[in-house]
Amino acid sequence: MHHAGKQPSFTTSPLFTYTTDLVAVLADGVIVAANPAMIAVVPGLIGQQIDNLIHSEDWEQLFGRLSNVPSGGPIMGRLATRPSVALSWAWFDDGEGHTVISGREMLPREEYDRSATREIVLREKAELETRVAQAEDFLDSLINAMPDFIYVVDRSTAITYCNDEFAKIIGYTRREDVEDRLIDDVLSPDLAAYLKSQVHHVFSTGEPLHVVETLDLPGGRVHTDTYKIPLTGSNGEVIALVGSSRDITELIDTRTALAERTADLERINHALREAEIESETALEKERELHHVKNRFLWVVAHEFRTPLTVISLSIDLLDSYFDIMTPDKRQDQLVRMRSQLKRLGALIDEIGYIHRLQTGGFTLRVTPVDLPRFLRAIANETELVRGEAGRVTITSTPAKITAALDETLMQQVFSNLISNALKYSGKLTPVSVRVEVHGSKILVAVEDSGIGISSDELNQVFQPFFRGSETTGIPGTGLGLTIVKQSVEAHGGTIRLDSVVGKGTTVTVELPLVVALDQIVV
Repeated sequence: MHHAGKQPSFTTSPLFTYTTDLVAVLADGVIVAANPAMIAVVPGLIGQQIDNLIHSEDWEQLFGRLSNVPSGGPIMGRLATRPSVALSWAWFDDGEGHTVISGREMLPREEYDRSATREIVLREKAELETRVAQAEDFLDSLINAMPDFIYVVDRSTAITYCNDEFAKIIGYTRREDVEDRLIDDVLSPDLAAYLKSQVHHVFSTGEPLHVVETLDLPGGRVHTDTYKIPLTGSNGEVIALVGSSRDITELIDTRTALAERTADLERINHALREAEIESETALEKERELHHVKNRFLWVVAHEFRTPLTVISLSIDLLDSYFDIMTPDKRQDQLVRMRSQLKRLGALIDEIGYIHRLQTGGFTLRVTPVDLPRFLRAIANETELVRGEAGRVTITSTPAKITAALDETLMQQVFSNLISNALKYSGKLTPVSVRVEVHGSKILVAVEDSGIGISSDELNQVFQPFFRGSETTGIPGTGLGLTIVKQSVEAHGGTIRLDSVVGKGTTVTVELPLVVALDQIVV
């Protein structure tokens, strides 16, 4: 043994001298003593720096440990003079100001590298296995904590994995009671058959399946939103199915309740709208009735007053001057009274017609009528009464048309239309009446070149007691066209009025050739 400076006391011990480990004693980084085994391997070591002992590639690591840790090891490091030899180094402080390092020869370099690599691989493998186990535990805990029903089914229809929620929903307390069992063993026959059909579909198509389904389970009926996803192996073959079902029973129940509530609200709104419409209709009818009543009072006040005034005056004249009147004068007064009484009777008849037509108290008495001849007779009578013979021309295509009509009502209709055409046009202007047959319909058009009706009043002309603004100063009750319209409709026909102020009016009546049986009574 060689040494320099003060020697540590333990260097005199047999253990130091005879150990096969390589031992060196350091003081301030300088080797001050070494045992025979060390000197045999590295001659001339005493007095050298420690970095001359350890290979440069390993020195930095070893020196860092020596400088900072009083004792430690083992740590691998090669000799500077023999890089093929790897040693396992340990060190400690002897309490006398020295650091003692001990190296035990391990393996040649190649074997050392292989051993180190194997150690690293094994260590990393262990660490990886630990991390995988931790990840599996975490994933399992995560899946098991989910409220969804999670399960895995293999090709044999065995449930290889499931979470607690899936086990509970199918009637088990623990998932261990379900895992590694066939579907047929844990589910009811109907439910098992249903689930196996889905498993077969996913395995055969390799496609995911998404269904919103209703299941009858041990705990009751459950609505679920379910995804079934295929898991494939390295060769692309489906090896398992992962099922995930979310309980949407509350959502479905809420939607159902909401739909029912919405339907209830819609029914209520519909009833309210109908009530509102009925109320508006009733109000409108009330307004119309009020308007008709006012118009009626106006007619009574004006149309009845004139003939009554004339009759009253004639009576007064006869009463006062009867003795001095000539027979002709007396007769004139009687004619005047009869004329005014006839006017009052016509007005009362019109009101009666309106009442019977509107209340259904009128029965049609339909008979075959030669319409062109019927119209000619009405035109002649109207011309005679007004003293305007020859103003009305009647054309018919074909010349003879037989229609099924109630003569009394049609007398009112066409007398009114022809009389209006004569009354509201100049005495020298003609009035035309055209009769035509179109299929199963008869058209009768009465046309004049008179004063006309303004466009904003056309939709009111068929209302009772209405008189247009152009008729001021011309006698009339405003009931004629109302009677005309209702009489035509009683025959199953229609009426249309076209007019231009200052140019004239055309009234077109459309009647069926044959009146249907259900239109006989109105």
